[in-house]
Amino acid sequence: MAQQAEPLRLLAPLGATDSDYPRWAIDHSLGGRVVMRLEVSPEGRVSKCEVVSSSGYASLDARACEVYRTRGFFNPGAGMRVARAPFSWVPGDGGTADPLHVLGRFAGDTGIALGRPVGPLVPCEPRDATTATCRPPVTVTELWLGRNIGDGASVRIDARDRRALLVRLAIASKSRRGDADRVLRERLGAPCFAVPEQDVLGWRNGKAYVIRDSGGVSVFLAAGDPIGAQFIEQSCPPLS
Repeated sequence: MAQQAEPLRLLAPLGATDSDYPRWAIDHSLGGRVVMRLEVSPEGRVSKCEVVSSSGYASLDARACEVYRTRGFFNPGAGMRVARAPFSWVPGDGGTADPLHVLGRFAGDTGIALGRPVGPLVPCEPRDATTATCRPPVTVTELWLGRNIGDGASVRIDARDRRALLVRLAIASKSRRGDADRVLRERLGAPCFAVPEQDVLGWRNGKAYVIRDSGGVSVFLAAGDPIGAQFIEQSCPPLS
């Protein structure tokens, strides 16, 4: 009778620390659970890692794989072995899954969160019968998307209850849009929607959507841009 292979097991704790947690995720108390498919060599080292269930944030998924690749030591065994492994990023108390995390410290600097009322001190002007445009009284900082990337910010709200529906970060130059693309790819992964001839990229970010076009970056709920949401939904599956 063939001897049953010994189950894979970690020989030592992974030793993940706060330094493994991406700084932008800590700033916004964001976390989640990742499930990965690991290929383990005969020597017990992780040779390949694939995400099979996302935390909802590409950077957290990639960092979890990196922790296993660099510090995952399993029991040796014959041949290449495969295992499913979970990894949880646990934020501090009071965390929120506000999709505006993709704009860095925007939410912390302005106090604005998608789906929540914008305070009465933020000046707004009617846009149409149901929405208004507001200008947060703060200066764009390098903590949003990076140094010299943003040129101004505005917020689209529901005129009835002042709920924030869309946040727009204006970006004037082509080189700055390229810088923004790199930051968005780092935080959200590869775009799942693109219209190259119009210089448009899109992501689905949990219950919200992100579009980078020739004029800047928008993060919004479906009510903030129903047409944009519809286009992205046709190409982008929701994150698990």
